[in-house]
Amino acid sequence: AYITLEPCSHYGQQPPCVDALIEAGLSHIVFPFCDGDKKVHGQGLAKLKQAGISVTLGLEVEKSFELIQDFMKHRLTQYPLVRAKWAMGLDGKIATYTGHSRWISSEKSREFTHKLRHKSQGILIGAHTLRKDNPKLNVRLDSLNKPSHPIPIVIVGQNPIDCNAHIFQNPQTIIITGKAYQHPLPSSLMHIALKTDDKGLICPKDALRALGEQKFISILIEGGGRLLAPFIQQDLIDEYHVFIAPKLIGNPLAPTPFGGEGFAKITEAIQLKLLKQNQKEEDIYLHYESQQFHQWKKEQIACLQAL
Repeated sequence: AYITLEPCSHYGQQPPCVDALIEAGLSHIVFPFCDGDKKVHGQGLAKLKQAGISVTLGLEVEKSFELIQDFMKHRLTQYPLVRAKWAMGLDGKIATYTGHSRWISSEKSREFTHKLRHKSQGILIGAHTLRKDNPKLNVRLDSLNKPSHPIPIVIVGQNPIDCNAHIFQNPQTIIITGKAYQHPLPSSLMHIALKTDDKGLICPKDALRALGEQKFISILIEGGGRLLAPFIQQDLIDEYHVFIAPKLIGNPLAPTPFGGEGFAKITEAIQLKLLKQNQKEEDIYLHYESQQFHQWKKEQIACLQAL
């Protein structure tokens, strides 16, 4: 068997993986590195050897880390891996000045977006997107018989929201507000109340920490420029997935993906690393990582290769 990580040897939400491998009667198991979790580290390996199963360790460390980077980010930092996605015209506008945005991107680009949703544990929007679009935030892919639907998460500011919105029909939906929020909220849904700054805004890092404590290992942000701005400004986004359509939308009032104050100097701007680019019908698809996340991955992989 080829597996991406040392098999666990303790009871969590599931029985120990190592027991299932032993019971399967396998003679040889290949995995790239031991699990750094103190509940597991080396114990799964020892149990396999005690059962007479030979083990090959240390192959394809980098590729294996990529496969489980969501899990590793949460395991090592307690924060989820954060992805952001948006579609925009060639002039950087994500909607017209009237707020109309369907559809900027091509059908193939939208299909890929649903694949991103499928691989994400949670999908985050802001109250503005909730009011404007009333999205369902589910996965709609004909190619998947049983798509994995992310849990909807909405960050609400100080104004009231529609408690009958589509996402509130999902019993798993999570609502994040400031502690002083006083308007009605849908009953029975998880409500996370966080402290706010002097402008009444929630710190995005606090929101991610709270979601990490709820065991979210990956979050996809699909909000607009208002929601994305503080996450980008504080360099909290690990991956960017951007679709550029051959459309010119215009008007200085038309929204862009990065609002907020921005940076005063080019030297302060967030640096990204391009990982992939291709074409989806007439759109250009770009996949980036933040330099901070890219460097963190390199360091973690180097440590694992040195073990």
